[in-house]
Amino acid sequence: MKGILHAVLALACISTVVAQLPDSSTPVVLNGTLHMGLVGMGGETTGIELYYTDTQGRQRTIEVIVSEKTSGAKLIKDGALVSITGTTVTHTYAERGDVRQLIASDIKLDNAPKGTSWEVGEVAHMDSVAYDPGGWAVPPTPSPEEPNFEHNYASVRVYYCTDRAKYGDDPEKPGDLFTGLRGSDLTYGYGVVSIPRDHRLGELEAPSVFRFEFHTDPEKHVVLLSAIEEPKEAFFLDVRNRLGAAHGKNVLIFIHGFNVTFEDAARRTAQMAYDLGFDGAPIFFSWPSKGNLSGYLADETDIEWAEPHLESFLFDVLSRTNADNIFLIAHSMGNRGLAKAFTQIAISHPEMARRIRGVVLAAPDIDAGVFKEQIVPRIQQAGIFTTLYCSSRDEALVASHTVHQYPRAGESGAGLIVAKGLETVDASEIDTSLLGHSYYGDNRSIISDLFYIVREGRSASQRFSLTQVIVPGGQYWKFVP
Repeated sequence: MKGILHAVLALACISTVVAQLPDSSTPVVLNGTLHMGLVGMGGETTGIELYYTDTQGRQRTIEVIVSEKTSGAKLIKDGALVSITGTTVTHTYAERGDVRQLIASDIKLDNAPKGTSWEVGEVAHMDSVAYDPGGWAVPPTPSPEEPNFEHNYASVRVYYCTDRAKYGDDPEKPGDLFTGLRGSDLTYGYGVVSIPRDHRLGELEAPSVFRFEFHTDPEKHVVLLSAIEEPKEAFFLDVRNRLGAAHGKNVLIFIHGFNVTFEDAARRTAQMAYDLGFDGAPIFFSWPSKGNLSGYLADETDIEWAEPHLESFLFDVLSRTNADNIFLIAHSMGNRGLAKAFTQIAISHPEMARRIRGVVLAAPDIDAGVFKEQIVPRIQQAGIFTTLYCSSRDEALVASHTVHQYPRAGESGAGLIVAKGLETVDASEIDTSLLGHSYYGDNRSIISDLFYIVREGRSASQRFSLTQVIVPGGQYWKFVP
């Protein structure tokens, strides 16, 4: 898509406008390419999103409003290179917030080469560098993996949504962007993470004092190199760009567990996307875990607080992107939020939820009784392909069992949960921490099993690494010895 301007044409009403700021008085002319795209989101119009390049070479987008008074509106068609004249306004929507728009007065076919930057109209001459007609700056959309052989690592872009409180904005310290406290609103953006050339499957490489490593090195470690905040509209536009550049319109959303910082959530997401060879948009939802062992009880209350935010975000992904295949993966305590959120959406919006191709609940730290009596029936009602990874050797789950005095849904053994509509996998022989190392030194891991779920959509019966175990009331699967 580099070097080519794109736009998304969406047909919807604009009756949900809550407020309007004054128009700009200076007409502008924007040149770009159109193609048919998404329709209205959540009852609110998207108008026409026109991609263009400003005079500094930055790719931008602005929403275009076309009415019966717009001259040349009939020229709008898929792939048309157009020149649009209009004035800019800001509309405030109930859900989308402030959206900068171009009220089109005239549309002409443009014979200029693709990539032409916006031009200032004849009414007033303005400084082209300082003037911005109001579009969001859209960063270039890279491929899922960008090897940098000069520096011996690949750069992986991951997207994020978080309800953590902000801390700082030092670009040299992206890991300090968010705290373990609750934020007042959802924040969106993307990060770039390094994967070293000699990366091992499932490994989250980090400095080790045993190797006399005291600082991160992208050529040796999985490092969050940058984290850039984006407005909500720009975020979803960026994700749609990514899907348009990928071979498949796939989205992977990861929800981390207890004792995880924003930085480590970004690193884990990038590592999984890299190891899976994921072709699409990898996203993580980061709730305000304290990021330390002593914060367990606080994390329990925070994931409960974050659940409606996660549900809202999942709904936005379904309604604001053109993803065909969405995969949801949660680990440990993160399952408490995901299990409720995705089943609620699936039950309330079954047509929309059909694009959720797979849900993975890895070592869920959920009360086993609550899971069986309250969550399993909702999973069965939702009818979405769901995998439950359990283990009798997961130390975090053993500790949680001790604290709560009740078994956890992620534990195996005598209390292993088996139910219709749920593919249960006993992963006791491997490491359910997602670090990928097996207990016995071989290379089997949840990551390798996930490959067949995410890349090929295989059920447990079709995955060669698993063997079936028949038990009263059903069946489960375990890794082949």
